[in-house]
Amino acid sequence: RHLPILFLEGHKAFRDELLARWPRLPRLLLTSVGWYSNEPFKLLAAESVEQGATLIGSQHGGGYGQQDSILSEAHERRTADRYLTWGWTDEKYPGAKLTPLPSPTLDCAPATPGPRTGRWLLVSTTLYRYPYSCYFANAPAAHRFPEQIEDRAKFLRGLDEKTRAGARVRLHHADLGWGHRARLSEEFPALAFDTEKKPWTERAGDFDLVVADHPQTSLLECLARDVPSLFFWNPALWRMRPEAGPALDGLRKAGMLFDSPDAAARELPAALADPQAWWAKPEKRAARAAFCERHARSSPDWLTQWTRALKD
Repeated sequence: RHLPILFLEGHKAFRDELLARWPRLPRLLLTSVGWYSNEPFKLLAAESVEQGATLIGSQHGGGYGQQDSILSEAHERRTADRYLTWGWTDEKYPGAKLTPLPSPTLDCAPATPGPRTGRWLLVSTTLYRYPYSCYFANAPAAHRFPEQIEDRAKFLRGLDEKTRAGARVRLHHADLGWGHRARLSEEFPALAFDTEKKPWTERAGDFDLVVADHPQTSLLECLARDVPSLFFWNPALWRMRPEAGPALDGLRKAGMLFDSPDAAARELPAALADPQAWWAKPEKRAARAAFCERHARSSPDWLTQWTRALKD
């Protein structure tokens, strides 16, 4: 019932087929998500490491190096010989030696400011309703996610009708049984949704400003792309490790990050009055740069730096 055939009755045939494809096992393997859904990679890594190969892991999204409890990060770091991050280090935690490098995912030119559109984007998230594997620990808010949903509604309630009319809500593609759109539409019938298949990061110029209500990958994408952005989440739901405190506190002091939806709603109209001028304030530029250096590092020559690290 609980053990896939691939791992028991079908394992010998699976292993024989894999080794036939790899008569010479690799000496070095690198992955960011291969240990979750890629069964051939898992077996290849196991066979190779038993023969002395080096296994390198890589950060693949937000939360890593920031959230207080994230079991996938702990598992990846304990499994790998070396672990590549997007800028952060915290050697006091157990696991592989960390190497901070620019993120390939965040390698993009800053968004070019265009003419005002009168639209702003709210990027939201979703979580699984029931625990599976170790994913629940990756999102500290998981067991209190209805509170996260209510905070999103509180934020929208705190806006005047004119400000709310400019909103486009970008929901996660997986609803996971929460009825996100139905909930919002019931309370805010005129609310518009962004349903474009093209990622919002490739259409940043379509919006005057981006709001994110959670501290995951969207946070890093906003700051790496240098898009006028405002963030809010409840720190009691999203607990952060002490090492991430200074970078996050910098965003708070600069008026970019708020601990309550009401405070973020009060700031939004002022930000929308002139988003570029609001974003260009020295304290915001400094806070963004400090955060990106530690948690969302990017560089046009990331490939050169990664190649050098892998050769070393």
